[in-house]
Amino acid sequence: DPRGANLAAFFNHYHASTSYINDYINAADQNQIDFRLLPAISIAESSGGQHACGNNWWGWRSCEGTTFSSVTSGIQFVSGELGSGSYYRGKTTINKIRAYNPRPAYAAEVEQLMKEISNEQL
Repeated sequence: DPRGANLAAFFNHYHASTSYINDYINAADQNQIDFRLLPAISIAESSGGQHACGNNWWGWRSCEGTTFSSVTSGIQFVSGELGSGSYYRGKTTINKIRAYNPRPAYAAEVEQLMKEISNEQL
Protein backbone atom coordinates (compact mmCIF):
# COMPACT_ATOMS: atom_id res chain seq x y z
CA ASP A 1 0.00 0.00 0.00
CA PRO A 2 1.80 3.15 -1.19
CA ARG A 3 -0.38 5.39 0.97
CA GLY A 4 1.82 4.76 4.02
CA ALA A 5 4.97 5.80 2.18
CA ASN A 6 3.24 8.89 0.79
CA LEU A 7 2.09 9.93 4.26
CA ALA A 8 5.54 9.26 5.74
CA ALA A 9 7.20 11.50 3.14
CA PHE A 10 4.54 14.17 3.70
CA PHE A 11 4.84 14.20 7.48
CA ASN A 12 8.63 14.08 7.34
CA HIS A 13 8.61 17.10 5.03
CA TYR A 14 6.67 19.06 7.66
CA HIS A 15 8.72 17.65 10.57
CA ALA A 16 5.60 16.01 11.97
CA SER A 17 5.16 12.64 13.66
CA THR A 18 4.80 9.57 11.48
CA SER A 19 3.50 7.51 14.41
CA TYR A 20 -0.16 7.55 13.38
CA ILE A 21 0.04 6.73 9.68
CA ASN A 22 -1.73 3.38 10.05
CA ASP A 23 -4.40 4.99 12.22
CA TYR A 24 -5.06 7.60 9.54
CA ILE A 25 -5.29 5.00 6.77
CA ASN A 26 -7.48 2.60 8.77
CA ALA A 27 -9.85 5.37 9.90
CA ALA A 28 -10.14 6.71 6.34
CA ASP A 29 -10.96 3.25 5.02
CA GLN A 30 -13.48 2.55 7.79
CA ASN A 31 -15.23 5.89 7.26
CA GLN A 32 -14.93 5.98 3.47
CA ILE A 33 -13.10 9.29 3.29
CA ASP A 34 -10.03 10.27 1.31
CA PHE A 35 -6.99 9.05 3.25
CA ARG A 36 -5.26 12.38 2.62
CA LEU A 37 -7.98 14.53 4.19
CA LEU A 38 -7.25 14.24 7.90
CA PRO A 39 -3.44 14.33 7.56
CA ALA A 40 -3.75 17.50 5.46
CA ILE A 41 -6.08 19.08 8.02
CA SER A 42 -3.61 18.18 10.78
CA ILE A 43 -0.83 20.09 9.03
CA ALA A 44 -3.09 23.07 8.31
CA GLU A 45 -4.44 23.22 11.86
CA SER A 46 -1.54 22.27 14.12
CA SER A 47 1.55 21.57 12.00
CA GLY A 48 0.87 17.87 12.45
CA GLY A 49 0.34 18.06 16.19
CA GLN A 50 3.23 20.39 16.93
CA HIS A 51 0.82 23.13 18.05
CA ALA A 52 -2.14 21.03 19.14
CA CYS A 53 -4.42 21.37 22.12
CA GLY A 54 -5.44 18.25 24.02
CA ASN A 55 -4.61 15.71 21.29
CA ASN A 56 -6.82 17.75 18.96
CA TRP A 57 -4.50 17.95 15.96
CA TRP A 58 -7.34 18.94 13.60
CA GLY A 59 -8.68 22.04 15.31
CA TRP A 60 -12.01 20.29 15.82
CA ARG A 61 -14.50 22.91 17.02
CA SER A 62 -11.65 25.42 17.04
CA CYS A 63 -10.15 23.54 20.01
CA GLU A 64 -12.71 25.21 22.27
CA GLY A 65 -13.12 22.62 24.99
CA THR A 66 -12.59 19.76 22.56
CA THR A 67 -9.86 17.40 23.61
CA PHE A 68 -9.30 13.73 22.92
CA SER A 69 -7.91 11.09 25.25
CA SER A 70 -5.34 10.17 22.60
CA VAL A 71 -4.35 11.13 19.08
CA THR A 72 -5.77 7.81 17.87
CA SER A 73 -9.16 8.51 19.46
CA GLY A 74 -9.13 11.95 17.80
CA ILE A 75 -8.37 10.41 14.42
CA GLN A 76 -11.23 7.96 14.86
CA PHE A 77 -13.70 10.60 16.01
CA VAL A 78 -12.94 13.26 13.41
CA SER A 79 -12.79 10.67 10.60
CA GLY A 80 -16.16 9.32 11.71
CA GLU A 81 -17.68 12.79 11.69
CA LEU A 82 -16.23 13.61 8.27
CA GLY A 83 -17.42 10.28 6.91
CA SER A 84 -20.92 9.96 8.30
CA GLY A 85 -21.63 12.85 10.66
CA SER A 86 -24.86 14.64 9.80
CA TYR A 87 -23.03 17.85 8.87
CA TYR A 88 -20.65 16.13 6.41
CA ARG A 89 -22.49 13.03 5.17
CA GLY A 90 -23.00 12.94 1.41
CA LYS A 91 -20.66 15.84 0.68
CA THR A 92 -17.74 15.65 -1.72
CA THR A 93 -14.28 15.96 -0.21
CA ILE A 94 -13.95 19.62 -1.22
CA ASN A 95 -17.36 20.38 0.23
CA LYS A 96 -16.39 18.61 3.46
CA ILE A 97 -13.35 20.91 3.65
CA ARG A 98 -15.48 23.98 2.98
CA ALA A 99 -17.92 22.92 5.70
CA TYR A 100 -15.05 22.21 8.11
CA ASN A 101 -13.73 25.75 7.72
CA PRO A 102 -15.61 28.11 5.40
CA ARG A 103 -12.70 30.51 4.94
CA PRO A 104 -11.93 30.31 1.16
CA ALA A 105 -8.17 30.23 1.64
CA TYR A 106 -8.52 27.25 3.98
CA ALA A 107 -10.03 24.97 1.34
CA ALA A 108 -7.27 25.91 -1.10
CA GLU A 109 -4.60 25.22 1.53
CA VAL A 110 -5.99 21.80 2.46
CA GLU A 111 -6.44 20.86 -1.18
CA GLN A 112 -2.82 21.78 -1.88
CA LEU A 113 -1.64 19.70 1.08
CA MET A 114 -3.68 16.74 -0.18
CA LYS A 115 -2.07 17.09 -3.61
CA GLU A 116 1.35 17.07 -1.98
CA ILE A 117 0.53 13.72 -0.37
CA SER A 118 -0.58 12.05 -3.59
CA ASN A 119 1.94 13.62 -5.93
CA GLU A 120 4.92 13.28 -3.61
CA GLN A 121 6.00 16.75 -4.71
CA LEU A 122 7.73 17.63 -1.47
